[in-house]
Amino acid sequence: MLSYQHKFHAGNHADVFKHLTLIALMSKFNQKSKPYFYLDTHAGEGKYPLSSVQIHQDEYAFNALSFSQDLAELKAYRKIFKKYKQNDEYPGSPAFAIEMAREQDNLHFNELANDAFGDLKYFIHRTGSVHHRNAFEVLKGLMPPKPNRGMVLIDPPYEDADEYNQVHEAVCSALRKWPNGTFAIWYPLLASRRINRKTKQLENTPKSGMSEQMVLSLAEAVECPMMDVTFNFTDNDGSVGMYGSGICIINPPFKVDASIREILSLLESEVAMNGVNQSSLTWLNPQL
Repeated sequence: MLSYQHKFHAGNHADVFKHLTLIALMSKFNQKSKPYFYLDTHAGEGKYPLSSVQIHQDEYAFNALSFSQDLAELKAYRKIFKKYKQNDEYPGSPAFAIEMAREQDNLHFNELANDAFGDLKYFIHRTGSVHHRNAFEVLKGLMPPKPNRGMVLIDPPYEDADEYNQVHEAVCSALRKWPNGTFAIWYPLLASRRINRKTKQLENTPKSGMSEQMVLSLAEAVECPMMDVTFNFTDNDGSVGMYGSGICIINPPFKVDASIREILSLLESEVAMNGVNQSSLTWLNPQL
């Protein structure tokens, strides 16, 4: 299913959380001069007109950031955001990755939707390789990557319930060929109830709890360090729809958890609604 479009979610609380975490991860890879591999499996257009992002004024969480805190990831986010804002644009994950990477790094971006792929290809130009295939086929085809250090960002729409299982299988398969690779898997946190877009009536959320189950099944399947990070934008009790999001990180870079804890603290104080502080960072395989 290709009805999901990144631009309709660009700049919301989940996007800001994802991009700050991406900056934290890539910053760790940048600490060594050796080149690294980077793959974004669901890249979208790469950047978006700021006017289209701001249509959803209740969601564009980047506007809630004061940029007053002395946090390295926030400073990097602000620098990149300001660069694109000058052209009335909002940077997507590919834009943040391009700005964070060095000339020697090997960047790959994939997008299956035709319109989004055209925009992505034009945006990336010569700064990386662009793929127009099924995300999990690309992941399989590029394993093991060169160079042998780096990360994969997996950010599916999860429109089809089977995508949770597809992520599980694709990551486990990739790890068998690239056991030291870092995988950052974004997922939505869904309340048990949602509003039907057509009828505007409350109904049960069929995929509620599937993200959490996917993370637990990955923790049982992989034999490497893994941590689970969640940011609750609002209180789950009584919430409708997506109340937050999470990022499962397999083989996280050394001490990146300290940076991500600071990011969560920032988001709770400046982005979360009504002072909600239900975010978490949990090591699922700490002994490995």
